[in-house]
Amino acid sequence: MTAPLPRMKMKRRMIPTFNQSFEQRIQQELAAKKAAFLLEPFAVPYQPKRRYVPDIVLSNGIIVELKGEFTSTDRKKHRLIQAQYPELDIRFVFADPNRLIGNKSSTTYAHWCELFGFRYAALHIPGSWLQEPYKRLPQFKKD
Repeated sequence: MTAPLPRMKMKRRMIPTFNQSFEQRIQQELAAKKAAFLLEPFAVPYQPKRRYVPDIVLSNGIIVELKGEFTSTDRKKHRLIQAQYPELDIRFVFADPNRLIGNKSSTTYAHWCELFGFRYAALHIPGSWLQEPYKRLPQFKKD
């Protein structure tokens, strides 16, 4: 009989493999287009005493969140950030924008974005986003 495995501490934020491959694919697409971007370059503090680290910031100041799963916690966080930093241009790229936000809801990820004024895309960062003029970002501390 083998000894039981020791309990391991889990990281607070676990990213499923699907999301990692989705994020890697988007990064490779940006590199292939020779688009300048930064990965998780800074932390945005927001209340109540939290911080948000963007997935990608394009050279023109557009913040892009890559989402395989868009949880209730994520949605609340982005509504708080939107209210506290209306000057930030946060957009989403979903693996499946037609996915429902919950089992008992008829609202999709895409519809949620439309309801709350967020721009979004499916599977890829649109080329038009890369061509938009520069938007000045507030100064945040590096993560």
